[in-house]
Amino acid sequence: MLTERIMHECLKKLLGNVDNPDEEDIESVCKLLGTVGAMLDTPKAANHMAVYFSRIEELRTSPAVSSRIQFLLL
Repeated sequence: MLTERIMHECLKKLLGNVDNPDEEDIESVCKLLGTVGAMLDTPKAANHMAVYFSRIEELRTSPAVSSRIQFLLL
């Protein structure tokens, strides 16, 4: 399995495009968090997780994101 640090780097890269988010990246974030999110959600990584979910909330309400992706982020 990949290390926790690598998973955090993947999430940062996938959530990094603020101006024009790629729908495939957002779908990948959802799948990755569904798969390894419980392992990443530790007290040590609380700040990282807060940033991820803050970004997800921004994407969920963004008009630049399709309604299908917004629904996926619920």
